[in-house]
Amino acid sequence: MKSADLQVIHQNAFYTLSIDRSVPATHIVWHGFISSADFRVACQQSYELMREHRFTLGISDARHLRIISLADQQWFMDEYVPLVRALGLGALYSAVIMPLDFFGRQSVDSLASTLNAGGELASVTDPIVTQYFDTEDAARLWLQQIASTLAAAVNERELPPEAPTGEIWSLAA
Repeated sequence: MKSADLQVIHQNAFYTLSIDRSVPATHIVWHGFISSADFRVACQQSYELMREHRFTLGISDARHLRIISLADQQWFMDEYVPLVRALGLGALYSAVIMPLDFFGRQSVDSLASTLNAGGELASVTDPIVTQYFDTEDAARLWLQQIASTLAAAVNERELPPEAPTGEIWSLAA
């Protein structure tokens, strides 16, 4: 990936939030330990990017993440996930680059198991599909494939190939 593909929106000692134009997607890089306040601000800023640009794809580079507190994990599930779902964007796709740190990995694993367990957060129509990777290139490639598939599906819905040009057609059977 070229650095020109990333448009930095916010950067501080704890995280860098960007738009990755090669996908397109939100892209957050965690820089180690993050306080509760900074974690929640980062999530809020990510939400704002999703809302403003209608992003359904995101990369979370957690390689240097140290830990997410249990309270922040609960806040993420109780507050952030329902807020993102309320955007009505449909299915969301998240590529997570796994932490190298043991405690960071445990935090991500805990969030993943809670999210995958579903319950009231599960949604058949608006799932959050998350895949885990060891490299940024693999994460980006997966999201680019998803973006390509979604774009093709939208194009197919705009004008079915069997519809004659210049005539009225219907998608109803």
